Amino acid sequence: MYRDPYLTLLLFLLIYLLILVMIKSFNIFRKKTSKRFHLLCPGCKQNVIKRIKRKSHDMYLNIMTLQLFKFKRYKCTICTWEGLRW
Repeated sequence: MYRDPYLTLLLFLLIYLLILVMIKSFNIFRKKTSKRFHLLCPGCKQNVIKRIKRKSHDMYLNIMTLQLFKFKRYKCTICTWEGLRW
């Protein structure tokens, strides 16, 4: 069977874009808010999280997602959770 590498690459890129758009539309990994706190920790789900300085590899994640998401690094003030949210 003959495989066209350009068609394979195009299909891969289209599927990748479709997955990114679905993640954004379903608000996966989005920041959670409550009445008491502006941003909630996804680990303990009740404490506030605060912004911290980005790591060097966070820039590559923004590039890989075509900057559709504005990822920021957060850390919980109580538990040890640290991660990215958009």
